[in-house]
Amino acid sequence: MSSGCISVFNELPEEYEQYRCSYAKPLFISTPVADIIYHERHLRDCSISNHVVIAKKPVVMQPVISEEYSSINCMLQGSLKICFDEQEPIWQLQGQYSVFQFGDQRLRAFLRPGVYEIQHFNYNISLLRHHQELADVLEEWASAAENHRCAKVSHYSGLIWDGLYQIIKEIKNTPVNTQLQKCDMEYRTKHLLLKLVDNLSDTQCIDEDIYETIALYLKNNMDKKITLQDLSLRYAMSSSKLRQGFHKHFGFTLMEYFTNERMKAAKQMLQEGLNSISQIADSLAYQSASAFSKEFKKYFGVAPTKSMIKNVI
Repeated sequence: MSSGCISVFNELPEEYEQYRCSYAKPLFISTPVADIIYHERHLRDCSISNHVVIAKKPVVMQPVISEEYSSINCMLQGSLKICFDEQEPIWQLQGQYSVFQFGDQRLRAFLRPGVYEIQHFNYNISLLRHHQELADVLEEWASAAENHRCAKVSHYSGLIWDGLYQIIKEIKNTPVNTQLQKCDMEYRTKHLLLKLVDNLSDTQCIDEDIYETIALYLKNNMDKKITLQDLSLRYAMSSSKLRQGFHKHFGFTLMEYFTNERMKAAKQMLQEGLNSISQIADSLAYQSASAFSKEFKKYFGVAPTKSMIKNVI
């Protein structure tokens, strides 16, 4: 692709405003095959960055890595394959995070048309060395950095649990303009390193528990209209395998699980009394308040009114 095909801007188009992060100014890159939104904030011993890629057609991207760095990658949206040189491709699945050591090896990312968002937490090797005795993952990570080995450090990936989604959301929405704000963000980023590594150390073959990852994605995206076809594309498996595997893993269907989580969320919102029926229906991606009310009554046996919620068990 010639340089004439690439346009770079320091502001986001209106249709991409939802991807803005408060901790840094955006960099927007537009090409015929993909639009890229990039935010980065450097801190002491660490940095945070957010990449959003809107792929317009199938594309293989080869990021330019100017120096080695150690990163925890949280896949917030989309699933993609990455490959270091001639190594076997590694799947980065939506709803999971992984530990990587990046360097001067060629890295390729394979994307289908769609939206991909990755939140990166990057750390200096000195910080890894300082904490390496706390966990095997940290020791392996520091060793990979010292030996200039580029790869996924731990065989396993971790699930982005509810609390982690909330932490990432807060980080993305926090301005970093003053020295005090920089210190606060640095503390959060370093604390997150230990929290994520500790969780990863307790992981038991999480790569095989793809259905737990899908369940967490559903739970954290109840405001979106989600279909079986959409999930099969995101997690690179056939609709039939996804449907059957999910049912085998949990004992109920994918849609039964999704309905159950939405109804629990609706009940809590009604109990808190902070939302109208229409607002609740909208926040849970129902087509209308009546459609939501019908499903709520079918599920709980009572209409979703604040006066009746006390009767819901």
